[in-house]
Amino acid sequence: MKPKLLYNGIRPLCVLCEDGEEVSSLERELDDYQQSAQTVRHAASIRIIMQRFARGEQLPSQMFHKAGKIHGIQVYEFIKQPIRIYCVSNPNLQGCFLLSHSVLKKWQKTKPADLEKTYRQLQNMLSLEHLVP
Repeated sequence: MKPKLLYNGIRPLCVLCEDGEEVSSLERELDDYQQSAQTVRHAASIRIIMQRFARGEQLPSQMFHKAGKIHGIQVYEFIKQPIRIYCVSNPNLQGCFLLSHSVLKKWQKTKPADLEKTYRQLQNMLSLEHLVP
């Protein structure tokens, strides 16, 4: 896996790409949402929300908030119903957030599996930096 900068700014947002691939699984998910008539507007909106966040804008809790904690790590989510994108702050890169994955959901509660998947992505990123805690 290799890191890829998705949105640059005061709070950069990055994703992990599989070896030999230029597009991350999250980018493919967002592209799929753009192709669906039911989610095309939401996908465009959530991209704008992430760009605003990267530029350092303060977002309301309806767009970005804490999703939960796992193994002592705080997981956040970007929201534009029904799309949610999970992310976590990279402890080794001040202000940088790692975008993990997206889900389509209509309920409020975050599943533990989504928190775990985000945590695993962070572990992968830290192992790439040779700084596994």
